Amino acid sequence: MMMMNKKRILGLLIVVFGLAMTFSDFKLTGAVVGLPAEPIIKVSGILIILAGIAIIVAAVKITSRIHDNKGLERLAEAATNDESVQRDIDHLTKELSKGNTTAGLIPKNLFGNISYLRGRNGGRVFYRKSEYGNGYEILAKCSKGNESQTIDKLTEIYHVKYNKKAS
Repeated sequence: MMMMNKKRILGLLIVVFGLAMTFSDFKLTGAVVGLPAEPIIKVSGILIILAGIAIIVAAVKITSRIHDNKGLERLAEAATNDESVQRDIDHLTKELSKGNTTAGLIPKNLFGNISYLRGRNGGRVFYRKSEYGNGYEILAKCSKGNESQTIDKLTEIYHVKYNKKAS
């Protein structure tokens, strides 16, 4: 979370610097012969503003951790055999990649930093915020039908680790 705030602050500072360059009345002497310096400074200011905006709205990175565990991998494969569940999961993942953690039905927290999104057709996407603050890790995908098995497996894998960190 802190890394994201630092990136936004840096982006804002760059935008302010670009605005200052674009709208100030810099008068330079000793410019290259034949080229007025003011238009170059204005264009540079606009480019700097765009770079700052790009830093602020950098894309959310989605990584999958499902393949770290064969049991979770099998549960995800079973769930995605149903096309409507697969569409749900695709939609929820796309929304998560936009930073939308409230997509679908009311999202739930499993435990610690692990939450999940629920689709209307039974699709479920379990995720947590990335350690580096630049996105999300998808830990599991399932259907409503194998949700309890998926939660049991996630609890087995991550709840013990979470409790050890908390102690």
